[in-house]
Amino acid sequence: NMKLLKLHTFFFLLFSVSLTFGQTSKIYKEIDSLIATNSMIDAMTALNKLKENCAKDTVDAEYWLRYSKANYTFYKYEAAKAGINKALKLSPSNAKYHFEQGLLYNKISETDSALAPLETDTSLDPSKGEYFYWKGIVNQQLKNNAAAEQDYTKALDNKFETAEMYNNFAILLIENQKPEKALEMINKAVALNDKYPQALSVRSKINMFLLNFDAACADRK
Repeated sequence: NMKLLKLHTFFFLLFSVSLTFGQTSKIYKEIDSLIATNSMIDAMTALNKLKENCAKDTVDAEYWLRYSKANYTFYKYEAAKAGINKALKLSPSNAKYHFEQGLLYNKISETDSALAPLETDTSLDPSKGEYFYWKGIVNQQLKNNAAAEQDYTKALDNKFETAEMYNNFAILLIENQKPEKALEMINKAVALNDKYPQALSVRSKINMFLLNFDAACADRK
């Protein structure tokens, strides 16, 4: 009887935890949807939902990540930084929170501060191409061109491919005096999105540099 009672107690606790997690997960999905609109009104609603429905979850890094994102949308940058710092304090070994901190600093134009967390996230999880892509963007902005080229190459090695990345990579390769490789990259950008005007403009300039005048004029047109 005692064993049966312990078993019932165990399953009751397991069910309670699962139910609580499910409810929290549902609320987080609602909050994520609000944050994704980039609306200040929705960001305020998201913050209110965090305060009203998730107060018990302030020991959870995911709570503070959403707090940070909502405050960023609300232009409350110091609160946004405080939020992601709390997430990192609660989960310092999770690459995702270092990545989010790097993204935040980059978005608020504190580029120098963005590099360190992006270095950390790629060290903690070197399998994420997206992490290397954003580190490449920051290094490119900081004129660390050799490092940026390595980052974009690692992003590609990890199967991260977007038209924007190929476009940025092509621009970087022109600066690094590698026009033929730049043309290869910009062709891939256009292959992914042939309605991407920035990529067509960059390809026109590359073709002009390589004396491919007809191709340059076609892209310009």
